[in-house]
Amino acid sequence: MKARLLSACILSLALGGLAQAGQAMPNVAQPYQKSFNAAWIKVTEGELPVYECTHVIGVAAKNVEQSTTAEAARQAFKACYVDSAVRYSDAFFKLHQNDKIGDDGKPIGCNMYDRYLNGHVGSMVSQVPKFGFTAEGLNEEILQRINEVAASCQVRLGT
Repeated sequence: MKARLLSACILSLALGGLAQAGQAMPNVAQPYQKSFNAAWIKVTEGELPVYECTHVIGVAAKNVEQSTTAEAARQAFKACYVDSAVRYSDAFFKLHQNDKIGDDGKPIGCNMYDRYLNGHVGSMVSQVPKFGFTAEGLNEEILQRINEVAASCQVRLGT
């Protein structure tokens, strides 16, 4: 009886972990999947998905003008702008000891993180209005969703 209960607990924890891992990457429509999957791999490795998101946004910019594909295009754009930035933030501070606290009381990776994250949003900001978003709103969402270590850098996006 105890063995069954223990097995059931282990199985439910494992399945719960898999479900959470599967939910981490946002779903995007078929025209964006290959490039967004590649972007997700990049950010998971602590690298920004410059080329991958450029492709997603290029396709989305064409599709956002059509009523049947507009919402999927908006979701794909937001996934590259916001979700990939949040995922990048998690990975960046786990790599190369970027999360270690420096003499200034902040993680040692903060300066590079600030430049890279601002570069990421800056590369897409000109397209934001086309998708019906505001840069301020998207930037605020990123800052609200980043982890505690990344937030301690007090990055100001769009400056």
